[in-house]
Amino acid sequence: MLKLAPGEPGTDDAVYQAGGFSFVVSRYLSESFGPFTIDATPRGFVIRSKLPGSGSSCGR
Repeated sequence: MLKLAPGEPGTDDAVYQAGGFSFVVSRYLSESFGPFTIDATPRGFVIRSKLPGSGSSCGR
C-alpha cells in the first residue's frame, strides 16, 4: 500500500510537482513501480501505480 506523508526529499528520492504540490518518491519505487498518478478527491488523495494493491486513498 502506498501512503502520503509529510517529509523532505533525501538523496535517493525524486521530486514531482503537480497541482501546486510537491511529491517526494523513492527513486527505487519510482523506477520499479512507476509511473504514479495522484488524484485529489473530496476525501483526500488517491495514489495509483503498477504496484499491486495501489489505488489507496489518503485523507479524511
